[in-house]
Amino acid sequence: MYVSLSVMKPNPGQDAGTADSMQRFATAARAQPGCVLCATFRNEESGDLYGLGVWESEQASADAGAACMSAVADDDFDVLVADMENHRLIEL
Repeated sequence: MYVSLSVMKPNPGQDAGTADSMQRFATAARAQPGCVLCATFRNEESGDLYGLGVWESEQASADAGAACMSAVADDDFDVLVADMENHRLIEL
């Protein structure tokens, strides 16, 4: 099992746009082979958005990368996001 976790801090006024981008990415991911779960969550206290992807393997995630990125290719992340962290989590 492989987990991809993205933490995004939207720029002021960009919450909806950032969430929309993340949800389009998740929709594309769910259509890819090996995707177990892909969803977007909001921390109500901080306003941070979390993208969680659970994959059968790291290779399945890598193979899906182009399709997922094409879903958000026209998004201007400099406008949408103030800070972004991406975490790769490998099952032990």
